[in-house]
Amino acid sequence: MRQRQLSIAKITRPKMAGVYERTRLYTLLDRGRDRPVAWISGPAGSGKTTLVGSYLDSRKLPCLWYQVDEGDGDIATFFYYMGLAAKKAAPRVKRPLPLLTPEYAFGIPTFTRRFFEELYNRLPSSSVIIFDNYHHIPEASPLHEAMQIGFSAIPEGVTVIVTSRTEPPAAFSGLRANKQMEVIGWDALRLTPEESRGIVQLEKDQRLSTEAVTAIHEKARGWAAGLILMAKGSGRSGERHSEGALRPEETFDYFASELFDKAEEPVREFLLRTAVLQKMTPGMAEKLTKNKNAGTILAGLNLRNYFTEKRHDPSLVYQYHPLFREFLRARANKVFSPKSVITLQVTAARLLEDAGQIEAAAELYIEAADWMGLLRLLMNCAPTLVEQGRTQLLAQWLTAIPERMAAAHAWVLYWKGVCKLVFDPNGARPMFEQAFALFTKERALPGRLLAWSGIVDTYLYAWSDLTPLDRWIDVFDGMWKQGSRFPSRDIEIRVTTSLFGAIFLRSPWRRSLPYWESCANKLLPEGIDSSAYPMLGSFLMLFYTLKGDLERASAVYRSVSRAVRNAAGNPVVVVIGKTIEAYYWWFSGARERSLQAVHEGLAAANRTGLHLWDQMFSAIGAYNMLAAGDHLGAETYMRGMESMLDPRRLLDVTHYHYNLSWSAVLSGDLARAREQADLFMRITDTSAQFFINLNRVAMAHVLILSNEQRRASMLLKDVRTFLKNVDSALLEFKYHLTRAHAALTVDEDGAHANELRKAFAIGRARKIYHFDWWLPAIMQRLCAVALEQDIEAPYVRELIRRNELLPEANRLIPSSWPWPVKIYTLGQFRLEVAGKPLTFSGKVQKKPLEMLKALVAFGGDEVTEGQITDALWPDADGDTARISFKTTLHRLRQLIGHDEAVRVQEGKVSLDRRYCWTDVWAFEHALESSPNRERADRVGVRDGNAVALVQTKSVIRNPKSQIDKAVALYKGRFLSGEEDKPWSVSLRERLRNKFLRAIGMLGESWERDGKLKNAVACYQNGLEVDDLTEEFYHRLMVCYHKLGRKADAVKVYERCRSVLSASLGVEPSEETRRAYAALRTGQR
Repeated sequence: MRQRQLSIAKITRPKMAGVYERTRLYTLLDRGRDRPVAWISGPAGSGKTTLVGSYLDSRKLPCLWYQVDEGDGDIATFFYYMGLAAKKAAPRVKRPLPLLTPEYAFGIPTFTRRFFEELYNRLPSSSVIIFDNYHHIPEASPLHEAMQIGFSAIPEGVTVIVTSRTEPPAAFSGLRANKQMEVIGWDALRLTPEESRGIVQLEKDQRLSTEAVTAIHEKARGWAAGLILMAKGSGRSGERHSEGALRPEETFDYFASELFDKAEEPVREFLLRTAVLQKMTPGMAEKLTKNKNAGTILAGLNLRNYFTEKRHDPSLVYQYHPLFREFLRARANKVFSPKSVITLQVTAARLLEDAGQIEAAAELYIEAADWMGLLRLLMNCAPTLVEQGRTQLLAQWLTAIPERMAAAHAWVLYWKGVCKLVFDPNGARPMFEQAFALFTKERALPGRLLAWSGIVDTYLYAWSDLTPLDRWIDVFDGMWKQGSRFPSRDIEIRVTTSLFGAIFLRSPWRRSLPYWESCANKLLPEGIDSSAYPMLGSFLMLFYTLKGDLERASAVYRSVSRAVRNAAGNPVVVVIGKTIEAYYWWFSGARERSLQAVHEGLAAANRTGLHLWDQMFSAIGAYNMLAAGDHLGAETYMRGMESMLDPRRLLDVTHYHYNLSWSAVLSGDLARAREQADLFMRITDTSAQFFINLNRVAMAHVLILSNEQRRASMLLKDVRTFLKNVDSALLEFKYHLTRAHAALTVDEDGAHANELRKAFAIGRARKIYHFDWWLPAIMQRLCAVALEQDIEAPYVRELIRRNELLPEANRLIPSSWPWPVKIYTLGQFRLEVAGKPLTFSGKVQKKPLEMLKALVAFGGDEVTEGQITDALWPDADGDTARISFKTTLHRLRQLIGHDEAVRVQEGKVSLDRRYCWTDVWAFEHALESSPNRERADRVGVRDGNAVALVQTKSVIRNPKSQIDKAVALYKGRFLSGEEDKPWSVSLRERLRNKFLRAIGMLGESWERDGKLKNAVACYQNGLEVDDLTEEFYHRLMVCYHKLGRKADAVKVYERCRSVLSASLGVEPSEETRRAYAALRTGQR
């Protein structure tokens, strides 16, 4: 309860009793409230605090009162107590204002603005915020800049009043220049003769003549404290120094001395002893002085205006006016012996410590050089101070302890390390190491575990050379037996987080990893209140994504999402939750959701000042953009990564160059890609093992593209060695894909197919659809090969769809590729969109479909508007035809749902071959593939905005298979049943002739190979399409004859003669008749 009383006293305005109302200054303050800030400056004892307090009473204004002291020079301490003040001013708002913890180190200005904006929103209309005694803030304190930011955000209806012994610091010059601040200085504060008479008349124990009051006024020269002191002193006091005015401090000391000397001995003793306390309750004063009348004495001092302020919320707390306290402390140092002063300070410090006034207690312990008392205090309050973000204040007190004593005290060293950890992890490490050694010597398990965790965390925070973690993991194994119990849940969370992170990053092959992984998962739902929570959640998500375990990554995401919902808006939890969400959705293949989480996370960081995770947000944003081929978007995020880059954090530097190399490959700049890859490989060995091997895979791609197959192979062997000891589906997936890329480049048919089977089997099982270093040109070829050979086809098609992978327009792509739009025109017309057939009804869709058919008939590339209008609206005039063309084109795009599929440029219409597939194109492309001709070329493949250089080498070794594919595509005549369309005739006949030639070539090929049954099936297929092709009857007769199927051969001849006679009125040719004759005579 006492802790609450004294903490509230700092944020409670003093009670005013018997105060003279200075209406002249009230008017100035009324005017000052027209501006956001009113600054009242004047010397000590000039009545600043009394003026503001009485003004608030007079105007009945709601207020938030904050008494500034030296401790507020630590900005985290200021925000801590301001949070308490906000809670007191607006008790109905349950959510506390944020604490300035180390996570905000990169965004203190933003944090400050957000803090004050939330504070202002909680205050009722016409509220006044008072910062009393602002002069206590050191000139170099960052609080000045913070206050300037806060003052700049003051909304309409809120006023800030500052009291200080000094003019506004330079940080506020902009506010003054822009007329945002009203300054009421010493000249305005000076008492007028009338005000002096009014104040003296309020002194109940003094009745002075008008002449005496005038003399005192002239002597005090408008200084309120001097006036009161002289009025309380004898009338002779004003006469004894008529030769000239003293400085305020001198005047105060002189007359306070006279006043003090007149007091009774017990009161003087009481005053001297209690002056050591900045604030006190009557109970504290009684314990310190052993005077049972302490409460009565304090009440009397306040009642008689003996420079004693009273605050009452909810219990009584007193404090002496700063000048009076300074006078009393100086007198005490003269009256008491040095030893007695120290004893008094120590006793008071213990009282303050018990009351929770740790700042005042620490000051007294330091003044008294009571280092053991200070140690006891700090060991008790250090965890709370760290939780409140007040590490700088804690470090300041720890530094006050003599070096020799500190070096021998393990906990002092430990907490020194904690204070430095976030800002200077390398500087914190020696402190943790020394603490660990001392704890080990003392056999203090809790301290030893925490110091060990601190050491490991220094490497994780530094994010640079992680190799020393190997040693510290071994140290832990030596001091901990599996199944042992942790001293507390907090220690368990901290140590588990550090150990799990260290093992999975540096030694993922250790047998203990599954155990600690399980422990980390169990602790995740419970650890939200631990400062280790952000790291624990991040490590688990990173671990599972690197392993390619989407199911467990999903469980981590769900757990973190619940924590965010239950965190009551805790900014740290919200921001780290967004990084985990963004990374999870990226890995899951939900690019839009991932980018949404990135945007929301960066917005939250900008809103709160929590920029510690901006680097990760930018990296995930870059992943999404690079995978989508959006270079402009990727550059924006890459600049974000660069802006947050700390050259000391080598893993961040590596990550940055890793992404730059990926970007360079996509843009076709292989030289730059190699340069960036060399940079990230240079520091690879000191990194995390997963990162090392991901870097090797990326470098292997660059080497393969650079025709350095041997070096790429060596790197991939290292990856294979790693995978023998570590289960990582993602890395194994990427390893086999890279091997397939290498094999395809050098035309190792069997090898690349085998690697693709392995890769895509893993991808299907683990649902891997998104990964870094997605290279569209390479993936297009690999996916095409996989579909061609029916390797995990459903998974591959889904992989293509999710990544919107577009086929290469100049290559033969299997028809099983999931084009957005597929158009079938050989035989019955059919249209598929997104893998589903469209059904048509009525006349509404007739013209758009007819336009689509015409586009195919005219070749599908750069078909002029005139060709289409002549074909579809031959009788319409120019304007009507043009309007019909535009309307129908719009309806066609709506019908197929892909504007990109139908392009119009300079009056020419094309079906984009990256979005559209037609059986006509596939048929002709298969037939045009050049047999037995090797191609070795380097092509720039554009995918959206992405261009990749791909070294390709391909040989069509089996032309028969290409012809077979073409024949299989020909289901019937072009637009069968629509022969009345004159614009379809030319293509129909061309395709028919090509088909017939293909049948002939294929049949002859089967005959040469002695596969007569295949040849029979081939010729029969040809006759089903065109039963007037005599050559097919002829070859079919020959095949049957060779197979010994004479009766079937005869039937073929008879059918041939019948069809030719009925359709053309002709007999079979001489050659066919000779074949028939040979058949009858049994000749071959």
